[in-house]
Amino acid sequence: MNLFAPITISGQIFNDLDGDGVKDAGEPGVQGVTINLDAGADGTVDATTTTDVNGNYSFTNLGPGAYRIREVTPAGSVQTTANPADIVAQSGVNVPGVDFGDFTPPALTLTSVIIADPVVCLGPGGAAPVRATVTNDSADSQTLLFTATPDPTLRALPGTCSVNTGTCSVVNASTVTWNGTLSAGQTVTINYQAQVADGVATGTQVCVNSIATVGAIVVGGVKACATVNCQAPNPGVLPQADSPVSDQRTGSVLIYNIYTSSATSPGAQDTRVSVTNVEQSRPAIVHLFFIDGSSCTAADSYICLTPNQTATFLASDFDPGTTGYILAVAVDSKGCPVNFNHLIGDEYVKFESGRLANLGAEAVTAIAGGLPFCDESSPSTLLSFDGVSYSQLPRVLALDNILSKGDGNNMLLILNRIGGDLGSNAATLTPLFGVFYNDTETGVSFTFNPGVCQFRSSVTNNFPRITPRFETFVPAGRSGWLKLYSTSDQAILGAALNFNPKTASAAGAFNQGHNLRKLTLTNTASYQIPIFPPNC
Repeated sequence: MNLFAPITISGQIFNDLDGDGVKDAGEPGVQGVTINLDAGADGTVDATTTTDVNGNYSFTNLGPGAYRIREVTPAGSVQTTANPADIVAQSGVNVPGVDFGDFTPPALTLTSVIIADPVVCLGPGGAAPVRATVTNDSADSQTLLFTATPDPTLRALPGTCSVNTGTCSVVNASTVTWNGTLSAGQTVTINYQAQVADGVATGTQVCVNSIATVGAIVVGGVKACATVNCQAPNPGVLPQADSPVSDQRTGSVLIYNIYTSSATSPGAQDTRVSVTNVEQSRPAIVHLFFIDGSSCTAADSYICLTPNQTATFLASDFDPGTTGYILAVAVDSKGCPVNFNHLIGDEYVKFESGRLANLGAEAVTAIAGGLPFCDESSPSTLLSFDGVSYSQLPRVLALDNILSKGDGNNMLLILNRIGGDLGSNAATLTPLFGVFYNDTETGVSFTFNPGVCQFRSSVTNNFPRITPRFETFVPAGRSGWLKLYSTSDQAILGAALNFNPKTASAAGAFNQGHNLRKLTLTNTASYQIPIFPPNC
């Protein structure tokens, strides 16, 4: 005797308006959709039915066995729900709620373009503004998500996204999003800034892939590309953009450790400063800050360089009677800092004391995708030497080959605190700790509190205060070295200049100088600099 009570399998096809695969309130049924029944779940359609005016369907009087239900998705629609699991019939137990969601993608028009400057070539670190549009061509309002994904060769810049409706954000260097609701016929225009990544070769296509989605459904896509077309750099491999500050490479920021001039005797005490644009295709605008080592105030000026141009000036012409250090920053036509790792610098400095040296400018690289947002309305902006915006700066410095005062040497030590607000005052050096070693590997420690933004002192019995004193610790015919750092985390740079009046007569007597060596780094230094257009 067959004791199995027949069952009914039923469900609904609903219009998944938001494409999320979930039946929400207000989402109606869809009439006229074909539903297939596969008795035995063996891939053979054994019965069909069509949804009614409310989108409902049912298969009745079903006996024992396994059943597979599938819809025939209407043309132009997308099934948003997963196919239901096969159903094993149990006597007398009906199976309702075998539902399917269908989504009809809206009619949209997407555009995207990388706006290349027709005058200036596109190269590593170069600006690549992007403009995208989404137009709702359907008859109903649509709530959309737009996502732009730059290739690894292109870096979106945080804080640069602007739109005429909805909300946009540069989530990170590889993701830009917009979300909002567009009424019928409405267009959103999405503008954001991108930057060609460091080290991208000439001839490379840099692209952005953009899609529009409703829920999890992609309803449109577009791709925009531009070609890196700046003249190829010199042979060989460029240093990494995030490599530390160095006087042996190019950068977007240059720091000249010392400049000086005498207002009354510039012939005896002055500095000849040069800055060079080594880029072969693009001009450079350089914002110069002359930081007084005593008052820590800054005076500024601009220099504009054509491709391959070098410019030279005397400190006595720009800032007479002042001693300090110089900060040079690559900027754009609005005065905003830019990624332009193509600057090198150099200086010849001489003091009335007889000290003189040729020092390379310390170059700091900008890192693609890391610079803060800045435009013509920005009163100031932050240069962060954090390994994200710009490369890191030294925390521990070393001065090697300190020659004995007993041999006639007089070595000038120069230390600069890097950081501060150049709209008011540069930061000052806080207490420093050091260790002085002689050439017998004996070490003695010392501390001092400069309290200025540039510290200058000869190495003597009075500085650094060590026991025994310097002239005893490093007697005639001997040498030593020292390292020093802040007891708080701060960035410092510096140089040393030696003078020996016996250079013309003594074989072991030498003049000249060099920048201090960098032993460790810090990511905490920053400058706040004022923003205003250059006069180029």
